[in-house]
Amino acid sequence: MSRQFVYPFTVSSFDSDALGEMRTSALVRRLQVAADGHARQHELTVDQLLTTGRTWVLRSLSGSARAPRFLEPCRVTTWASSRSAGIRAWRDFLMESATGERLVVATSLWLMLDVARWKLIRLPAEVFAMVNPEPEPALEPMEIGEDFAAERSQDEIRVHWLDVDLNGHVNNVRYLDWMLAAIPDAQWRQQRLTRLAVDFQDEARPGDVLYPAVRADGDSELRLRIGSSDGRRLTLGGTRWEQRTPS
Repeated sequence: MSRQFVYPFTVSSFDSDALGEMRTSALVRRLQVAADGHARQHELTVDQLLTTGRTWVLRSLSGSARAPRFLEPCRVTTWASSRSAGIRAWRDFLMESATGERLVVATSLWLMLDVARWKLIRLPAEVFAMVNPEPEPALEPMEIGEDFAAERSQDEIRVHWLDVDLNGHVNNVRYLDWMLAAIPDAQWRQQRLTRLAVDFQDEARPGDVLYPAVRADGDSELRLRIGSSDGRRLTLGGTRWEQRTPS
């Protein structure tokens, strides 16, 4: 079993947006496919853990990116970071082009839960068996900052059955889609997303009603938030942008 896992893929049409660039949520899905492939070698995927009464949840994700384009061949290398300790399992990612250009550098924090009690548990020894001995993380997490006050958006989101995953709650990539969809279309056309950080702070289940919010911090940063109708803060996010070069 390897301390690193390499996942090659080619950007498909269903990965791509109207500009021919890989959508952020599709990019994150590809990272998680790589993570799943590595974890499966060590019998630590969600489906494998559920048979033992445990599961993984994603607590945070932070990355910098140059989004690959439609039909661009890429490869994701992932490894369990040596920062992992106690209840915190860190996993790092590097996505490169076929020529070796660094496209995405990201880090993520995962927690393990006891399913019956739905409580955090300490990481078992098998998690540390796959840790990469490299002492340096791929990327220091981007600071998101404090929560911000937001009026209740008119863009109400009702959680449906198809939004949840094996854990029975909304999947992290679904949250990401909802957060990014709240950003005005003009922002995507005029600027390019270069940094992203998300904290997943609470969970939603079918029947919950959610509200996304966006706040600008200067010309190159946007703060993101999803709250629930009962006042809970579910996610906080931070983004950085750069102007697109006229073609």
